[in-house]
Amino acid sequence: MLTKRQKQILDFVTNFIGKNDYSPSLEEIKRHFRLRSVATVHEHIETLQSKEYLSKEEHQPRSLSISKEEKNTKIPLLGLIAAGEPIEAIQEYETISIPKHLLTNSGEHFALRVKGNSMIQEGIFDGDNVIIRKQNSAEDGDTIVALINQNEVTLKKIYKVTGGFKLQPSNPSIEAFVVKQLIVQGKVVSVMRSYVGRKTLDQTLNLLTFNNELKQFIIKAQEEIKHKFKPNNEFEIWQRTENKPDQDKFCLETGYTFLNEILLLWVCKDKKLLSFEVINNRQQLISLKQEAQQIYSHIFESNIFDWYEPSDFLLQEITNSFNKYDFTPIDRDILGKLYEQFITREERKKLGQSFLKLFFKKMRLGIIFILDYNSSNP
Repeated sequence: MLTKRQKQILDFVTNFIGKNDYSPSLEEIKRHFRLRSVATVHEHIETLQSKEYLSKEEHQPRSLSISKEEKNTKIPLLGLIAAGEPIEAIQEYETISIPKHLLTNSGEHFALRVKGNSMIQEGIFDGDNVIIRKQNSAEDGDTIVALINQNEVTLKKIYKVTGGFKLQPSNPSIEAFVVKQLIVQGKVVSVMRSYVGRKTLDQTLNLLTFNNELKQFIIKAQEEIKHKFKPNNEFEIWQRTENKPDQDKFCLETGYTFLNEILLLWVCKDKKLLSFEVINNRQQLISLKQEAQQIYSHIFESNIFDWYEPSDFLLQEITNSFNKYDFTPIDRDILGKLYEQFITREERKKLGQSFLKLFFKKMRLGIIFILDYNSSNP
């Protein structure tokens, strides 16, 4: 039987290989789970090898593979589950194939496809498949499938309270609610990320939809930036470069620089220059930027806007949104159209020509280099 951490690492390795056709490095596993040392990862990998879940070629990098003994099994996929407002319980019977290690050692299992973003701080994103062990009881803090109001189902953490049950989302922007009665239909035991059905950004409608989501993120980032801003050395340096220094303009430039870096990181990911699935926290963002510097230092080098520390929740929201899209077809023309729509006329005036010229230059150089690097390193 696997420990919780061993199961998490095996899940990560399995999903990583399925997406990239090669295995993660020990350093990538360490960074994903925020472990202190590679030695800890090595111990877990050796244990998974001894239990015949993983195999590895000696002295070969990225040579982890799922052992032949690890076979897939099929379980029912019973439709959608709301990670947001409860939705009417509608079951659509089909089956999906999943690795056996995603199941517990006993019990009956089924899968549900997640709709909504209320559980993103638990690493459950819109479009993911959650694997459920069928059971009618739960402990406080379990993530469960709850049937409420006779015909509505929702995915939440459960807590017993006086007079009923509190259903708690893992999203600070969504409030918990209390119900007097509910039926526990099962407990989440694992999550399988799905990249099927992602929207390609070479389609006009998808590009427009993504552009609207980006505009919402710039608004949220601006709110955070203005709330966190205090005069600092970076602001003093910036002021000396401006004819009419303005705090709002500095904050706006900070926000656009941050989102530009995030966007290019996702392009690098889908072009298979970087390997990650989510950005859960600032430390992970810093690590990814450092890794990206080795590919192209000019775009991801340290700058005066690095003072901003985005909240973990904002990074998780961005992950939830960006993972719905396929950045593989992105080229200079598509990215150019995106930025033209993304930055409003009013904000162009605030940002000024000098920043915009530098911004677009870095964007163009970045995407040219990523495309050239990708084509020369298939």
